Amino acid sequence: GSTPGYLRLVFNGYKKASFVLAKKLEQCTSGAITKSDLRPDIYPKD
Repeated sequence: GSTPGYLRLVFNGYKKASFVLAKKLEQCTSGAITKSDLRPDIYPKD
């Protein structure tokens, strides 16, 4: 799992989410946060 502190760093742009975390966050937020928002280098927008 990820700690709240780590997630805060990701959402504030200080750390990059892993491709797995980006995918999980998209699923857990029902698409409110997309994997391409977090990692456009891995998941380009369609």
